[in-house]
Amino acid sequence: MLLRVVLEVVCAAVFAAATANDSSDRNADFLAWLAANGATHPPVILKDFEDYGKGVLAVQPVKHGDMLMDVPADIILSRGTLVASAHRPAYLTSELLSQLQNDEDVLAVVLAREKLLGMCP
Repeated sequence: MLLRVVLEVVCAAVFAAATANDSSDRNADFLAWLAANGATHPPVILKDFEDYGKGVLAVQPVKHGDMLMDVPADIILSRGTLVASAHRPAYLTSELLSQLQNDEDVLAVVLAREKLLGMCP
């Protein structure tokens, strides 16, 4: 669940910058962006699953207790990183952020807006 949340959280920022039209290229760009920003993970690919949407597929066996992904806190989209960011979207005013009760509400607003813009499949 945490990995899915992390992927959804960062997807708005990454896919907004992606220029490739092909989903597999965007998926590879996303993993490259994660690595360039300090995230580590075992050999995985991002895949569009027919019944589930985007997900992570291990390309080698994963054992119980293996870390699936380590993502630096400063690249995870949250209320804290948005407030601290010089690149906060203009629509996320301090007034709006004060009205949103928890991080889930903030993420819902950001992801819904990006989805409407077509940036995040």
